[in-house]
Amino acid sequence: MLGDYACVADNGIGAPVNNSVRVNIRYKPEVLDGTAVFLSKVGGDAKLECSFNAYPTDGHQFTWHRVVAGSHAEHEADASAKEEVTNDERHEIVTDAEENTLTSTLHIRNVQETDFQKYIWTTYYDRVGHNIEQETLVLNLITMAPQL
Repeated sequence: MLGDYACVADNGIGAPVNNSVRVNIRYKPEVLDGTAVFLSKVGGDAKLECSFNAYPTDGHQFTWHRVVAGSHAEHEADASAKEEVTNDERHEIVTDAEENTLTSTLHIRNVQETDFQKYIWTTYYDRVGHNIEQETLVLNLITMAPQL
């Protein structure tokens, strides 16, 4: 969505003249990683990850929520059926940027039975005119089958 463009003018008199310009096109996040199911086991570690392309990459804010057991929330509209996950002794949220790609990772240490839920990842970004836009992805953390 970006690139360098050059313009060359040559009328046959003298040396050609050229100039170039870099064009960057603003666009909302496009989710790259379609993985929606992540495996772990009680006592183990889990890593839930979402990657997306966007330009510009600055100005993005991320939230991770765990769907409350027994509810059917799959988006941000039902706030009573989810709880925000923040950095603490068992959870770490890390965001990495590489060119136009951002990756948000939720690390869960010492996974407990209550961690096997749906997780909602949302990015909020400020577009031209200060409109807040968002993208949401629902992820599932499920238990690994025991090895025989």
